[in-house]
Amino acid sequence: MRRSAVTMEKKAGVPYRLFDRLCGLSPNDDFIMFLSQISGRPVPMKYRRQRGQLVDAMLDAHFHIGGRKLAIGAEPDLLFDISSMLHEMGAQVAVG
Repeated sequence: MRRSAVTMEKKAGVPYRLFDRLCGLSPNDDFIMFLSQISGRPVPMKYRRQRGQLVDAMLDAHFHIGGRKLAIGAEPDLLFDISSMLHEMGAQVAVG
């Protein structure tokens, strides 16, 4: 994706940032803040509410999967996203 991002920046003057993943709370916060910075606008209330919903869902899930050891079978990129998000919720990914 780097080549595409560099090309877009050269042609349209749009700054870019590469993200390892967008699954989970921390990566989403980074992504939304980056969009806010390059647009010069505050984060819309819609996305602030959705962030709160994500936090609530992750907290609820933590009570069910926190501390559990999991095995995940998936394609490498998807495995990285899912295992990172589950780790944020307290799961231990033992096999991936």
